[in-house]
Amino acid sequence: QVIRCRAAVAWAPGKPLSVEEVEVAPPKAGEVRIKIVATGICHSDEHALKGSLSNVEFPVIPGHEGAGIVESIGEGVTSVKPGDKVIPLCVPQCGKCSFCLNPESNFCQKSHIYEPQNLLPDKTSRFTCKGKQIHHFMWISTFAEYTVVPEYSVAKIDAAAPLDKVCLFGCGFSTGYGAAINTAKTTQEEHCISTILNTSTRHANKPLLVSHSNPLILKSRKSLTRDCHQYWSLSPDPHCNTTLPKQPSSHYSCFCFLLFLGWKMRECIPKLVSSYLEKKFNSDLLITHTLPLAKVNEGFELLRAGKR
Repeated sequence: QVIRCRAAVAWAPGKPLSVEEVEVAPPKAGEVRIKIVATGICHSDEHALKGSLSNVEFPVIPGHEGAGIVESIGEGVTSVKPGDKVIPLCVPQCGKCSFCLNPESNFCQKSHIYEPQNLLPDKTSRFTCKGKQIHHFMWISTFAEYTVVPEYSVAKIDAAAPLDKVCLFGCGFSTGYGAAINTAKTTQEEHCISTILNTSTRHANKPLLVSHSNPLILKSRKSLTRDCHQYWSLSPDPHCNTTLPKQPSSHYSCFCFLLFLGWKMRECIPKLVSSYLEKKFNSDLLITHTLPLAKVNEGFELLRAGKR
């Protein structure tokens, strides 16, 4: 049956989110309906709100860094069941395409790189509000109390996992951690800065610039770039024979395009959650504020200001 719940809806680009009552339709075949317990705010959501992402259609429910509990499943779903703790995935893993079958790739052909994810795969939405269709974001729309996603965009995780802590494994933590250990191949003794660059076809003809206004990032960059100079060099990508000059903060010369930094998400997210439970790392330090859904716009203001 249809569930009525709250969701943060972006009605138009450049406008604040509006917390509305929405209707969430039941899952169809191959789909999973999830009760979202917690979600992070990612800068990609900020790009979506600004209208900077060419494949986002309004009105839309953003959010892609969530965790929750399976409420119901559609016909044919076998990997999860009602009551399971799960993380919805912003990068799917169908397990059948040539990229999923390639051990060196995580670019599933069902990802947003290849097809828009503003509607579910059958080209319909499960969200309505005030009689209007509301678009999905990356298929998962975690700024809603309930959401519907394809089965291949869901990872079942350990039942002991605290959902308010591991929600950021859906993007933020895993992307930065993956950049360090999967791409840069850093060791335990090394330090690195992971910078996420957002580009879109709208801006493809413009120069690409890296700039940070977040004071937390600026502080880290100032500290770490003291270790980057021409004589005992560092390369942003170990596969590029590029050294950073004496003023590295003004030179960025080597890029490697990656999607979710090398993780095959349905396989790797549960393993990361298990590692968290085993205290192999402390990702809790990345959580600076906890707010109710009603204060979602305040959360974005904190993100923009870089406040702890």
